[in-house]
Amino acid sequence: MKKYSVFLILLFFCLNLSAKQYMLQKPNSIPTLELSFKLTDEGKRVTNYYLLIYCDTNAADTLFIQKGKVSYLYLRYNHNYTLRYVKQGYRDRVLIVRTDFANRKNMQFDYEIELVKENELANTFADLPVAIIRYDLNKKRFDYSRTYHKQVRQKFSARKKN
Repeated sequence: MKKYSVFLILLFFCLNLSAKQYMLQKPNSIPTLELSFKLTDEGKRVTNYYLLIYCDTNAADTLFIQKGKVSYLYLRYNHNYTLRYVKQGYRDRVLIVRTDFANRKNMQFDYEIELVKENELANTFADLPVAIIRYDLNKKRFDYSRTYHKQVRQKFSARKKN
């Protein structure tokens, strides 16, 4: 009996580890943040790129996105996600999504990321995360962090002057 209970505990532990914290199809019973996104290069939709998903600092999955249409990703609440968009010939673009919000309903956030060609200088502001998305208590919806955006623009402007 003892071996059987240890086996059940291990099985339960493994199943919890393998439970994905994101989904590619809209779930029926779990409240999620729906991200709808597309990548562009000079206003044109980009095809054939990779999306690397990290959840709470752990590598979660890699997706290959073949078509240039709008793609969807459903993230569970109360996790920190890092989404890295990778396309050959371009700099990796990173988006940080914080879903630490106790909500019982589905929410949405749409965005578009402009790619940066690889021939630009290394270690520039193009290497910083594109945005930090989090729940805005005042607006009562998910939005990008304007404080982060402002800090990046100020550093970029100061660097251009020097």
